[in-house]
Amino acid sequence: MFEYFDSNFDAVLTKTEVSSKYSKIRNNPVSCKSEIDNLFEMIDVDHSNQISYSEFLMVAIDKKFLITRKNVEAAFKLIDTNDNGAITKDELLFHLGMYQPPTEEWKELMYSIDKNRDEQITLKFFGIHAHNQ
Repeated sequence: MFEYFDSNFDAVLTKTEVSSKYSKIRNNPVSCKSEIDNLFEMIDVDHSNQISYSEFLMVAIDKKFLITRKNVEAAFKLIDTNDNGAITKDELLFHLGMYQPPTEEWKELMYSIDKNRDEQITLKFFGIHAHNQ
């Protein structure tokens, strides 16, 4: 995920790099700027206006920091690329970098999250799963 946003491969993320990639995913530039500003405020601990790989890892590893309502909603919005309020298997696979057909493990993962079995993950089920991990 870090490498996706680090377009010049210098091991730091700038707001410009993140904004460039994130705006391709989201259709609302104003919302993107606000979300990116919030992201940098939370992750950029040395206030360098860049996110280093170590800062990124600290957040990725610290579950208590990640699993907040606000962060779960932000992650959900990032994955829900068509902005219809539900994550499909294809959206989830795309964002996790898996372009191959789902294996049994993927089917089990979707089954464990998709409680109503409609092959879509709503924010409610996404949040429940995130908090249970």
